[in-house]
Amino acid sequence: MKVIYYKKERDDLITPTFGYTDYCFYIPDKSIVLLKHTPIMWYQPDYKADKDSKLLEEARQVAHRIVPNKLFTRFSHLKIFDYDDSRLNAILEGSEDVLGKGIEELLRQVFKK
Repeated sequence: MKVIYYKKERDDLITPTFGYTDYCFYIPDKSIVLLKHTPIMWYQPDYKADKDSKLLEEARQVAHRIVPNKLFTRFSHLKIFDYDDSRLNAILEGSEDVLGKGIEELLRQVFKK
């Protein structure tokens, strides 16, 4: 199954502690975005699977190499790759712990090559 990875970084110039980094995996066939949200201040990542329409539209734009116009936000590291369907379905259907481990596995896949 096709997976589109991109990194989204938010810099808040007024309150730098509210900045964050999102490692996003857009799965067009499932209309879902898996992401690892890492706030700069707390460093504790949050993993989620999101079908929010605004996030999906942002992911579609990034996938087509159209940079969304968001103040103080950078998009980078676009990479498209194929991932095993059964493993991806297991991540999507699993518990929160399985989701977190699955997203970490996807990140290793992205940076492996």
